[in-house]
Order: sequence, then structure tokens, then C-alpha cells
Amino acid sequence: MHRLAAPLATGLLLAATAAPARAADPRRTAGPAKGQIVVFATELQTATVFTDPQGCQRLPPGAHVVVNLTNVFARLYADPYCKVPAVPFVTVKPGYGSHVSAVGSLKTELMTTSVDPG
Repeated sequence: MHRLAAPLATGLLLAATAAPARAADPRRTAGPAKGQIVVFATELQTATVFTDPQGCQRLPPGAHVVVNLTNVFARLYADPYCKVPAVPFVTVKPGYGSHVSAVGSLKTELMTTSVDPG
């Protein structure tokens, strides 16, 4: 049993010291989204910009790519009413982008982990 005690103690120590670092992450601070979400649809349309987005945002018709330049996660939906999660890419981390549904929507939210593989 003593051979397991040292690795277990080390793992617990690492977990305890890592928690404050996660809490200090600026992307996980309390409060509303700050920044912009930019949506590209086609070469014939200007990009749509949502500044400090709150609540459900309907994407423009033909939306193709979304870039999350906020401090929080953006949850993607396959419908225009934020009801049907867009699988497999359900969330977009701050600073990342994703392809989206041409009739979709998005909502910003504070999350501690991402649901998507990225």
C-alpha cells in the first residue's frame, strides 16, 4: 500500500494547486460576454458582428463560419431559436472559430469546460 501513497499524494497536491489557476483564467470571470462574435456567410455579404452578445442570436441567412472573439464560450445551435444543439461542435472557445448551420443561432455562456473536441 505504501507504494501507492506517494503517487496519490502527488496527484492530490497537483490537483489542489491547479484549481486556483483555473479560477484565475480571464475567460471564466463572472459577468456578461465582452467582445465580438463575427459571422461570415458569403463573399457577397458583409460580415455580421455581434458586440457583447447576450441571449440567443439568430445567425444571418447562409451563415458559414463563426469566430468567437469574446471572453466566454459560444454555444452553437442548428436552429434559429437556440433549441437544437449543433452536434458535434456544440461550443466554440474564446479565440476559436467553427463552421455553423446556415439557419442556426448561438448563445454566449460561462462554462468551465468545452463540450466539443477542440
